[in-house]
Amino acid sequence: MNSQKEELQDRAIVRIAAHLPDLIVYGDICPERPSVDYFDGVLMFVDISGFTAMTEKFSTAMYMDRGAEQLVEILNHYISAIVEKVLIFGGDILKFAGDALLALWKVERKQLKNMITVVVKCSLEIHELFGAQESEGLDVRVKIGLAAGHISMLVFGDETRNFFLVIGQTVNDVRLAQNMAHMNDVILSPNCWQLCDRSMIEIERIPDQRAVKVNFLKLPPTFNFDEFFTKCMTFMDYYPSGDNKNLLRLACMLESDPHLEMSLQKYVMESISKQIDDKQLRGYLSELRPVTIVFVNLVFKDQDKVEVISSAIQDASVHISSVLRDLRGQINKVFMFDKTHPPLARGTLLTVARHSRYPSARAQAAPETCSGTSAESPRNEGCSFLCVFGFPGEKAPDEVTHALESAVGIFDFCSQVHKIHTVSIGVASGTVFCGIVGHSVRHEYTVIGQKVNIAARMMMCYPGIVTCDSVTYNSSNLPAYFFKELPKRAMKGVADSGPVYQCLGLNEKV
Repeated sequence: MNSQKEELQDRAIVRIAAHLPDLIVYGDICPERPSVDYFDGVLMFVDISGFTAMTEKFSTAMYMDRGAEQLVEILNHYISAIVEKVLIFGGDILKFAGDALLALWKVERKQLKNMITVVVKCSLEIHELFGAQESEGLDVRVKIGLAAGHISMLVFGDETRNFFLVIGQTVNDVRLAQNMAHMNDVILSPNCWQLCDRSMIEIERIPDQRAVKVNFLKLPPTFNFDEFFTKCMTFMDYYPSGDNKNLLRLACMLESDPHLEMSLQKYVMESISKQIDDKQLRGYLSELRPVTIVFVNLVFKDQDKVEVISSAIQDASVHISSVLRDLRGQINKVFMFDKTHPPLARGTLLTVARHSRYPSARAQAAPETCSGTSAESPRNEGCSFLCVFGFPGEKAPDEVTHALESAVGIFDFCSQVHKIHTVSIGVASGTVFCGIVGHSVRHEYTVIGQKVNIAARMMMCYPGIVTCDSVTYNSSNLPAYFFKELPKRAMKGVADSGPVYQCLGLNEKV
């Protein structure tokens, strides 16, 4: 019996499914692009800080021989423990964004109250896993935000590549809740606190906030959590039970299905698809690698209308894919929950919720610091495309110039898309960690490092233009008059970004 299970788990379809959430693997997704689906659920956003510093440490000459190997070992020690905990509690890992992850418990509206209790218990146990544990002298800390309510899923792309996003107020709420969290905190969004079983959760009020901090679960003495949990899991469509109850994930037992396999493969980066047959996939693809990051952020005119933004995202993604294909870049991630946005101080969430729709919030001049205190930054959620030049098999001598060329082309096109309000692009070059991060049953190919952060911060701190760092500027071999040095802005988490340049265009007319 065990050998039969092992044989099933070694199938190509299972290895592809390991890169994707159940939402996609088991989703009855309409073939039209874009397509939108609506459901209710609980979202958990886990941010693990400390990995960027770790990447920088292992990039030094001292670690050059085994840096990537040691790094992936430590990364996956932490992340796989979190993934395992989420799966045990019935969650579905939607996405990894560098050193953060987003998980979903998809249930009917009437089940939200009990499911929030389950997810709070899961969050507290994740914190127990780590406490203030240190590895290799590096401090790794976890912060968690929870939100619950209506969620929309958007699937978009072209004939060769598909992407998905979860969008809507609940996604905004989980990002804001996580941004308010300090180390080892679990923060419930206002709606999550509204929907939960308040008799079960001891909380601490946050001054001037409707979001709350969880202190602990206060279960009655006679309450049997195991029975309660088992009952809750009967409402989860793909929670392993019966003969499969010892599995972490039901998708490990997928039968071969060429049609499904082909459909799922479209959600995976081409260079990863080519390696799916390699049994050593996780180790083989982990490396410290010089690349150029192009981070694109699109903010929409009607951010709250899914139907409106879905066609804009579809148009943008098809163009971005086509530009990158020609210039040998790849889209690594697309997200709306990312942590590229500067954290909010406690005391700003309510203000944002009340005032973010007024035009005056957009009209304010950007401050010289980019710390998240301006009225504009919390509203700037938008949709972010993390694009990379220089992945394995895609290295080209003119990589940096190609990256800038793609950034300008994407900027020009997206600026003309009627429903897009602002296009902001940050380009940075240098060594980052590229590798498979996660757990054997659920993982993704991701990039982590200071250069990823710098591209993201430039994109958010200099809205409405294409910016690049000094390494990109110097390596491009383009005339200096194509660029303009910009005033420095303090960027959170970036001690010194060095000079920042605006790329004005790439033809003589500029």
